[in-house]
Amino acid sequence: MQTNTTTNILSVAKKAFNQAMYQPTAQRKAAAKLAIQALLEALDATPEAKPAKRKPAKRKPAKAAKPAKRTPEQAVADTQERRAAAPKGFAVTKADKAAAAKRVAQQQADAAAREVARKKRKPAAPKPAKAAKPAAAAKPAAAAKPARKAVKPSPEAVKLSALQDLLMQTCGVDTFIAEDAMPF
Repeated sequence: MQTNTTTNILSVAKKAFNQAMYQPTAQRKAAAKLAIQALLEALDATPEAKPAKRKPAKRKPAKAAKPAKRTPEQAVADTQERRAAAPKGFAVTKADKAAAAKRVAQQQADAAAREVARKKRKPAAPKPAKAAKPAAAAKPAAAAKPARKAVKPSPEAVKLSALQDLLMQTCGVDTFIAEDAMPF
């Protein structure tokens, strides 16, 4: 509480001094002298302060060493871990897989049927030769359109259809093997 009273005495003395300085009257001068005397008495009444002990300065913590730069293998491993922890979006159901397998099998069966039909076709009779055009009007060979090639099924598709045929013959099972499930 002494600090509170000292502060109060100081503010009263300051106010009285300012009033006596800027709006002087005999009464204000006397009030300022009394306030200043009270402030001096409060100053004399304060005990002597003991010199404060100096606290040792706190040491700053040492900076942590920078981690070594990641090797490419570590970067790949970190990326794979993050991807494995991430959610996959939506779940693929068995019905989705079955529909995809049927679609792939149908495409492969269509491709195989086209191949068989192409092999069974008879070669066309040769067309009669046309009269030779003048050299100036002839088109260069590079500008000629390339012949269309028949679509061949991939080796994996052939293996897949052979496995499906074998499965149908031996077990009578009407299930299709998805191409992406094959190990080859």
